[in-house]
Amino acid sequence: MLNTERAAPAGPALALITGVVLIAVVGLFGWRLQELGIADAALIGSLAFVLVAVTVVVHGFTLAPFALFLGFMGGSTPSVMLIGGSSLAT
Repeated sequence: MLNTERAAPAGPALALITGVVLIAVVGLFGWRLQELGIADAALIGSLAFVLVAVTVVVHGFTLAPFALFLGFMGGSTPSVMLIGGSSLAT
């Protein structure tokens, strides 16, 4: 039986987690590009941060209405949706 009380992060929380990875990788690449003498390489970190911030805000405002539009929300009992599961996993 699945424990639905502690679900995996979704929506803005998931975007924020993946955004942290993006910013860490971009920081390394930006540093390396600066060493190579690429013009405006210092801006790549700022651009990545803005991209993550906008993504979190957009997901926060559009996730619930989009799920309602698709019919994924409704009902009072918590449930789990498996997408792309193989016959071995399900």
